[in-house]
Amino acid sequence: MENKMTSPNIEKVCIAAMGPGETAQAIALATHLSQNGIRVAFALQFKETIAFVKTPTLVNASATHTPDGSSLVRWLAEEKPDAFIMCNSKMFKDDPEFRKTRPTSVPIFTIDSNRLFNLSEQPGFKFARWVDMYLINIPEIAFNLGLASGGGAYNIPTSVLEKLRVVGLIPSYEKVSPQERKTQRERYGVKNDERFIFSYGGSGITSLSESIGKLFPAVSQLVKEGRKLKVLFVGTLSSVDSVYASESWLIHRDNLDATDYYRALASSDLIYQHQGLGTMEQGIAAGVPIIANVVTPPADETEHTHEWEVRPFMRAGACKMFFFNDPVEERVKAIVELLYNEESRAQMRAKQAMLYNRGEERALEIMTDYFKQRNA
Repeated sequence: MENKMTSPNIEKVCIAAMGPGETAQAIALATHLSQNGIRVAFALQFKETIAFVKTPTLVNASATHTPDGSSLVRWLAEEKPDAFIMCNSKMFKDDPEFRKTRPTSVPIFTIDSNRLFNLSEQPGFKFARWVDMYLINIPEIAFNLGLASGGGAYNIPTSVLEKLRVVGLIPSYEKVSPQERKTQRERYGVKNDERFIFSYGGSGITSLSESIGKLFPAVSQLVKEGRKLKVLFVGTLSSVDSVYASESWLIHRDNLDATDYYRALASSDLIYQHQGLGTMEQGIAAGVPIIANVVTPPADETEHTHEWEVRPFMRAGACKMFFFNDPVEERVKAIVELLYNEESRAQMRAKQAMLYNRGEERALEIMTDYFKQRNA
């Protein structure tokens, strides 16, 4: 559907993405752009993610593998877009030529996390300085709580703040219908009188058994006390202590595709997760209470810890947070509270609703305003 009033000078956008998470952002944003009459082309750093963008809503979008900075620059020259969007501005961070030289003359936007811009004497994350506008993919309330001025840990340089805009959730998910929730719970064998916990501990380098390891003894204790529970654990079974691996309350899947992952998560009563903001933001969109687990930070950390990312969401009331070394007993109390205390559940869901927005819409509004001001 053409909508020239929404995007007066944007007819074609090129979007580059790193891994699966960034590709999910790219697809969500591209879908919204396409619905507003804007043509889209994808560049993907990893060949394995090309299949992800072949969705029914993006049948006319091309997808090209660009494994390095030079191939991305050549691709942009061939595509001739009106704007370029990078999902994660630390793409090709080890390519000094790409970091130094602007890859295209058209306006450049990025979808990023606030952690990338924290002021540090020795920054480990090298973000691109030639970007025209950084679009921050977290809720504004959580962003403000994460800043040092809001009681958080992030000191973002003024030069970056001037080019930074908070857009909120990308992808922004819809709640599942009551029928879909029923279907999903039946799919995983959850009975009507059982509470359903969705658990995910990351994948690849983000997968740490400690992030979800204490869930299983906690659930075992609750089941012995007479609680009726089912746990869907998505990840490597080796992350589960062998004592619990064959328990009847444990449902295991090595992985789920993006659609099944969200449907299962959104149909649960509680999410027990690692530090990942991707999973947390899906939980916020679905309105499901969350317990997040983060690495116990070293005392001398000066640049980044997962606590710095998650704590603003906890302070906003959208989740509970534990360190890896917190005892099982504390987790048992939190699980009971968020599964069975209806007042606590309602309070957290209300706080989550305050953080939810459709980031794709906000991103296009900001891009459109940028073009209007540039052409004024």
